[in-house]
Amino acid sequence: MKQATVFSFLMMFWAGLLAQNTVSGKVIDEQDQPLIGVNILEKGTSNGAVTDVDGAYSLKTASPNATLVFSYTGFVTQEISL
Repeated sequence: MKQATVFSFLMMFWAGLLAQNTVSGKVIDEQDQPLIGVNILEKGTSNGAVTDVDGAYSLKTASPNATLVFSYTGFVTQEISL
């Protein structure tokens, strides 16, 4: 099985991050195709979300300085600090 080395995270939107601690964005692959069913978890908590059919997600975080962990079968897990 061939594993991709990275996720392509484009079009990340941090709308209202400081005011409401809400993070939203879109997860796509290297061919700009949305990734459906990517698990997004706020590190150290049970807060999480899953991308929809458009690769979009929205997650309320416990901290404005959270680290998000993106995992998807066949891809390398990525951590993104806000």
